[in-house]
Amino acid sequence: MSKVAKRLIEGEPFKKSANDYDWLGPGIYFWEANPRRALSFAKEVGKRDPKKIPTPAVVGAVVELGLCLDLASEAGIKQAEAAYTTLVELYNAAATPLPKNRGGPDGLLRSLIAR
Repeated sequence: MSKVAKRLIEGEPFKKSANDYDWLGPGIYFWEANPRRALSFAKEVGKRDPKKIPTPAVVGAVVELGLCLDLASEAGIKQAEAAYTTLVELYNAAATPLPKNRGGPDGLLRSLIAR
């Protein structure tokens, strides 16, 4: 068992991810109902940066979502579309360009920058 997995099981809180390429900004990310994919992801990151994940592992978690945006449902997609339309209107009113994705040499970087 990895040291991090052991600490989490013993009750240490999760640490937020705060990478430039995190899709939804800083936070704690989970793979839903797919522990094999989670382990595969941990191994991929471990290969790129062995210091970051020296011993890839998966820890299960029960997550009570409560109120959240479900981008797998049509209602959630419509909410995201409406929010985007409002965002565009606000940026236009402020005469400010919308942030744009920029890609890194690895093709994985998805951070937003204002242009």
